[in-house]
Amino acid sequence: MPAPPLITLPTGESLSLFSDALFVHFSGLLPPLQRKIVRKMEEFIDDMHAHENPRYLVEAEYIGREAADNMQPGELEKVREMFLTQITWRLALCYQLSNPSRISEAVPALTYLDEVHKRIHGQNEMDAGSGMFLAVALSYHDAQEERSLQTFREAFKRIRPGFSPRNIIWARSHLARLLRQMDRIPEAEREENFTRQWLLKNASEPEFRDLEVFVCDDRNTGNHIFDHPDILSKFPAVEHSPAAPAVVPDDLEEDKQHSANNDTLDLQSTV
Repeated sequence: MPAPPLITLPTGESLSLFSDALFVHFSGLLPPLQRKIVRKMEEFIDDMHAHENPRYLVEAEYIGREAADNMQPGELEKVREMFLTQITWRLALCYQLSNPSRISEAVPALTYLDEVHKRIHGQNEMDAGSGMFLAVALSYHDAQEERSLQTFREAFKRIRPGFSPRNIIWARSHLARLLRQMDRIPEAEREENFTRQWLLKNASEPEFRDLEVFVCDDRNTGNHIFDHPDILSKFPAVEHSPAAPAVVPDDLEEDKQHSANNDTLDLQSTV
């Protein structure tokens, strides 16, 4: 199995497909290059699933040959699963960060992550970060509304201090839109009101504008929240130029890019 391919940026710099440096650039790349990167990720991950022998990690240059030879029985299999989990999460994030967002296509990748997490930690356990993303992805599929709603509830129960309020607002706005799709209007209104109150209390002008671009889409996500009179009285409407989605923190790593704050747990209380 070949090593992950290199991607050449418009600057001429070549970066490995799953490198952190490429991910940092991803949201600002033009859509055709984003699509190429996602396609290459999909192909590489499919190839990994087709090659169950963990020795291909050596061929992919993810681990050195000497290190692999010195591993205990079963250890290389664990490294394989960890690597596959990491790059599958990266693929899911790139679906979300694509312009336009392709989060609806992330269901298989996020379902795989959920299955791996539950196999390791127990069937009743869900990773809150990837669970929120799975719930959002499912919400774009009409036949998956009930599964999406249940996944939202499971994920929100497991939010811990340190999770980014930004990601939670993103997810809760999708939950509100899902509830309206399901004609559960009173529940949607409670969700929308709760999210609005958090924004009014906590968001600065730059933070609000970032969230507005990050959350709102052509499926009416963010309606009744970002366009509500109470919100507009504090944050008057402005014209937004088309932009790529802002980078979302890596929730699978417990939102390490954000410090815990007292507002985070408040975002759980309506679930």
